[in-house]
Amino acid sequence: MDIPVSGANVSWTNEGISQETFSKSIAAYHAWTPTVVDAGAMSLGFGSNVFFSVGPVTAPGVSAEELSDLLQPLLDQLRDLGVNYTTPVVRQFPGYLEQFNAMMPQLDVAVAQYGGWLLPRSVVLDNPDGLATAYENITNGGAGSFTSVALNVNRS
Repeated sequence: MDIPVSGANVSWTNEGISQETFSKSIAAYHAWTPTVVDAGAMSLGFGSNVFFSVGPVTAPGVSAEELSDLLQPLLDQLRDLGVNYTTPVVRQFPGYLEQFNAMMPQLDVAVAQYGGWLLPRSVVLDNPDGLATAYENITNGGAGSFTSVALNVNRS
């Protein structure tokens, strides 16, 4: 039996802000992820040196209202940094498949080369600025974009 699943999307670009501020916005996202994953959600992040997109955040058993509340600290930080973000989309669905089909962007996996690392939680908690700098170095070094998947595998 499926349970209700909420999802959220929000994105922003570097338009009207410095690259330093843009990097801080990505660090803010990573500093926020422990809160949302500890609530039982999973968050995808897609970015480059000019844009960042959160989403979807997939939150099984979490209401849309609860997910909006979880998202608010990130939005507050972005606002404080002067980042103009899209209006967040937060919706609740009857199950996972409906949320996935409605909110997951199409990923053209066969047209790119992917690699990755598993990062310990301590990196996200203790050095989100360094993580954002690493992403900046990756994209400035020739990678078109990066993707992150945040989840708490200790949660049942």
